[in-house]
Amino acid sequence: MKSDLHAGERDREPVSNSDAHQVRILIVEDEYILAANLKEILESLGFTVSGVADSFESILEQVVRCCPDLVLMDIRLNGVLDGIDAARFLWNTIEVPIIYLTGHSDQLTLERAFKTLPFGYLLKPVNVAELSAAIAVALHACEPVSLNSTPKSTGTIP
Repeated sequence: MKSDLHAGERDREPVSNSDAHQVRILIVEDEYILAANLKEILESLGFTVSGVADSFESILEQVVRCCPDLVLMDIRLNGVLDGIDAARFLWNTIEVPIIYLTGHSDQLTLERAFKTLPFGYLLKPVNVAELSAAIAVALHACEPVSLNSTPKSTGTIP
């Protein structure tokens, strides 16, 4: 049985990233109960939730206050601007990676969201394992690449 944000199951595996506790995640969600549940899940996975926002204005306040490493972004928000507009602004100003976490999968919404080059797009109710994996992939994609490092050998060349 899958575990999701709406289900009562709490089978969670910590993210393999040993520095997960240092990763600051901003939750952007206009439904208070869902945001609180998501916060609990992220903290159980070892992440630091730097804040919760429900509108573009509150996103700006939280970003200035906590400088998140990653944003989980709902698409429908309180106020005039939606999560896609907010994601575009955040990427263009501070280049913070965005993972959309939404109940909307219609073609128009997907096309708008994809134009912001998100690091993930998860549908609610989200599976905890899928959320953990999406965060790990997004964080890995943002790691700086060292030009001086050499890849580890996976075997010998015949």
